[in-house]
Amino acid sequence: MKLAFGNTVGSTTYLTEMKDRNGNQIKATYVAGTGKLDRVEDTLGTAAIFYYDAQGYLQRVLSLGTTKTRIDFTYQSKYLNPSFSIPAQAATEKVLASATIFLPLKDLRQSYEYDGYGALMRVTNTVIDYAYDSGQPYCRGQEIGRRDDILVAYQYQTVRFRDQLYGFVEERVVVSKNEYVLNSGSPDVHTWQISYSVDQTKSNPSTVYVTDEKGRSDYDFFHTVNGRTWSDGLLQRVQRRTSASASPPLQLLRTEETAWTQDNTSVGYIVSPRVTSRTSTLETAQSSHTDFAYADDGTGNVREVKE
Repeated sequence: MKLAFGNTVGSTTYLTEMKDRNGNQIKATYVAGTGKLDRVEDTLGTAAIFYYDAQGYLQRVLSLGTTKTRIDFTYQSKYLNPSFSIPAQAATEKVLASATIFLPLKDLRQSYEYDGYGALMRVTNTVIDYAYDSGQPYCRGQEIGRRDDILVAYQYQTVRFRDQLYGFVEERVVVSKNEYVLNSGSPDVHTWQISYSVDQTKSNPSTVYVTDEKGRSDYDFFHTVNGRTWSDGLLQRVQRRTSASASPPLQLLRTEETAWTQDNTSVGYIVSPRVTSRTSTLETAQSSHTDFAYADDGTGNVREVKE
C-alpha cells in the first residue's frame, strides 16, 4: 500500500491518498487551513462528507453511497474532578455523548458515559425501528420499537510507579472490562479482569495479567535499554503466554516484535524514533510481517506500508 501526503498545516502534513497494489485508492481533502477532513472518496466514487460545529467538533458524516446514510455526533459538558494523592485541578470538558447511524428504517445509536476522571465507563447501544410509510421522506414512518443494551463497561484504579524523570507518578488504568454479546434472549456477559506488575524504572507495565472465562493470560513487555537518547525505553517485544498455573504452564501463545530506527529526516529527529517493521508470530509458527517506509522530504511521514 502506498501513501501520499499533501495537506500541510504548520509543521504537520496530512494523508491525502492511499492506493493498494490493485489500483484501488482512497482520496481525502481537508477543510482549508486545517487538518479536519472535508471529503473522502474511493475509486467507485463513493464519498463521505464531514461537517463540524462552530467550535470545530465533528457534527455529522454524510455518506453518498448507494444507500444514503448519515452519522450524527452529540456532545456534553462533563465536570471532571480527578482525585489523586496530590490535589488535581477540576475542569469542565466537552466529551462525546452519542453517535447515531441513520438508516432508512432504523437508527443505531451508541451512548457514552464517563467517570470523574474523564475515562469511558459505559457504552450503551440503542436500536430504534421505524415503520415503512411511502408518504414520508425516505419512507420512514412512526417509531415501532426500541431496545437499549449495554455493550461494554469498564472499571479503573489508580496505579503508582516511579518515573526516572518525574519521580513518583500516578495514572488511571483499566482493571476490568465487561462485554455484553447480544443474542435472542438475555445478553451473554464476557468479563476480563486485568492486573499489572509495574517495573519501577518505567512508566509502562512490565507484565499485564488478563483473566477471562478461558483462564489467565500473561503479557510481558520488553523495552530497549541501550543508553541512546533516541531509542532508550521503546517497546521492543510483547509476549503473550499462559500463566504458571495453566496446563501447559507458561506456554508462549503470541509474540509481537517492533523494530525502530532514528528519524534523521524530520526536524524532530532527535526525539522522534520511528517504526521500521512489526512481526507477529503465533504458537503455530505462523507469522505476519509489516514494513514501513518513510518519505525523505523532511516530514517523517509514512510513504509505504508492505505486508
